[in-house]
Amino acid sequence: MRPEYIAACFEEIRSRYRSKQHFFETALDLDEAKLAQLRERYLDQAGICCNARKSINKQLVRFAASKLTKAEIDYVEISRFYLPLYSVDLKEEYGIPDSSYAFIKRIKLADAILISFAEHNGNFTVAFKNLFEWLSRVDINVYQGKQIIMLSISPGARGGQTVLKLAEKAAPFFDGKVVGAISIPDFHENFYMDNNLLTDATLTEKPEDV
Repeated sequence: MRPEYIAACFEEIRSRYRSKQHFFETALDLDEAKLAQLRERYLDQAGICCNARKSINKQLVRFAASKLTKAEIDYVEISRFYLPLYSVDLKEEYGIPDSSYAFIKRIKLADAILISFAEHNGNFTVAFKNLFEWLSRVDINVYQGKQIIMLSISPGARGGQTVLKLAEKAAPFFDGKVVGAISIPDFHENFYMDNNLLTDATLTEKPEDV
């Protein structure tokens, strides 16, 4: 199907209904119980989050997910969830975007979370921080008590360790249970992109052990 047809479909829904939830309930006769059944049937169990469509973190998370041989994977990309830049004034005037609730629901449906963090200037990316601001307004327990494996990777020698430590220390305050944290340095030297493999055997053992 051509992308412009899909865009036109969503625009028509936005023009006729107050929200996606309103569309589900009014046009499709899907209440929350029915939606939950559909999610359980068609969405996989392990939530996978990464920070951008084209990123080395996306490649890392797919590599790590390949080690979870007994899990079904639900890949979640931040870029697929449109969210305006968070502000208190925006929230008070327009409310919390539907995308925030949709993302939280994906977390609730997951058995565990595998997330790879990009590091920008020693901190979270703007996209991740903005997402987290909105999610915490839906529920301060953003991670929903799930077990989490946290990853980071960078072209440099530190492998995004700064942002990984920030995320690891903050997780318990948002009901997250970090069971493993792995940093992969020197991406271009240690990751074989064509086959989606780590070339360093000692680094390969890290995600396998976790």
